Amino acid sequence: MLKTTVVGNYPKISSEKTGPNLRNALNLKDQGKIRAENLEEVYQETIKRVIREQEEAGIDIITDGQIRWDDLVTPVARNIQGIEIGGLIRFFDNNVYYRRPIINSQVSFKNLATVEQFKFAQANAKKPVKAVLPGPFTLAKLCSDQYYNNIDKLTLGLAEILNQEAKELEKAGAKFIQLDEPSLCYNPDKVDLAIKAIEKAFENISVKKILFFYFGNVKSLFPRILDTSVDVIGVDVVSKP
Repeated sequence: MLKTTVVGNYPKISSEKTGPNLRNALNLKDQGKIRAENLEEVYQETIKRVIREQEEAGIDIITDGQIRWDDLVTPVARNIQGIEIGGLIRFFDNNVYYRRPIINSQVSFKNLATVEQFKFAQANAKKPVKAVLPGPFTLAKLCSDQYYNNIDKLTLGLAEILNQEAKELEKAGAKFIQLDEPSLCYNPDKVDLAIKAIEKAFENISVKKILFFYFGNVKSLFPRILDTSVDVIGVDVVSKP
């Protein structure tokens, strides 16, 4: 039986006319007009609404909408030793920007990035919640590497850190973990490296492993990408079928 899920971030502007408005709350926080705890209340109410919407729509495997995420990489990158967050740069070929992480020393685990967010979502959900992380190759490609100058070493180093995060997500109750690897669509010559890193990120993990691609054509990755041990491969048939 096919299962349904969602991919990507929910918009921060709700279509509901009632209830908290996250975008307004973020602006007020930037202006110093509300405190951090006030913004946190809005985050939590927004996440609860997003979860409710998915459940009412009949989605089988839900997410927290990645409501706290401004982009794919920053939430994880800012919790890695050896990385500082830089300025804004375009996120692939669209009108979205992200803050480019800068690698200035050897990367190592610093703090858990997503576990508490997962716990909150699962505590407020009736259906299983899927955890989402950037794939190690995409995370490496979207950084400005000023230390390794070697994509292989950086990718595999980040994979080890993601593996620690994934293990803690599993301990917290996650049954599904998704790695997003959009950059690999544009670098098919690095598929062997990406596979090695994906296997490292999922090492000794017994959850359902999901690998997702978007923004690019995956034709050049097949059939080699099927050599991964993931349970599900997701593709984007809208942006570039």
